Amino acid sequence: MVLQCTEQSDLLLNKRSVAMGWLIPLGLMLLSRMLFSQIQVVGLVWTIAFAWMGWACFINAKQCQRIHCFFTAPLFFLLSVITLGITRDWPIVNQLSLDLLGLIAVITTALLWVLSEKYANRYQR
Repeated sequence: MVLQCTEQSDLLLNKRSVAMGWLIPLGLMLLSRMLFSQIQVVGLVWTIAFAWMGWACFINAKQCQRIHCFFTAPLFFLLSVITLGITRDWPIVNQLSLDLLGLIAVITTALLWVLSEKYANRYQR
């Protein structure tokens, strides 16, 4: 069965869904990094934002089967856990900073999105 994704079913084709699922969390992440110096505050915002974006990707992968969402959903959930670890001083992530994690997130998300949709179809068939 091939799904026909429309603006209503593919969250990335709907401006409101893009804003709610990804742009607002990204904006809050940037804002928190600029306004707060306490790693616990920034880390809490980032943990929630990454989890939120992961959930949006998960929903999009499930309902529309957008290829890159199958990769970015687990990535965002993993980034959420790593952010929590950074703010809680978990030994396994003690060499990472939130700034480095943010850079890693931007690069890996862009690579996953571009490469998966370039070398595979946009939607899983």
